[in-house]
Amino acid sequence: MGADGVQVAKDIHDMFRVHNLNADVLAASFKNSQQILNLCKHGIGAVTAAPDVLRALTYHDATFTAEENFTQDFYALVNEVKGTHLK
Repeated sequence: MGADGVQVAKDIHDMFRVHNLNADVLAASFKNSQQILNLCKHGIGAVTAAPDVLRALTYHDATFTAEENFTQDFYALVNEVKGTHLK
């Protein structure tokens, strides 16, 4: 309807807090992971989104590279300490 959904959710969240209402926002149907990150940074912790959008929050090339490097370093250390080669 032409509104900024992220801003609307933030505004509702702020109104709940200003008026000490015991309620939370469930932000729905966001189309990209950046929108969800912006909501979380503002304190909104519940969202609905398509699986591919949620998956994008956890998948990043730098994360995979760091994980791979950590795993290689770990096994190199274990092999050195144990004197065996793990597969």
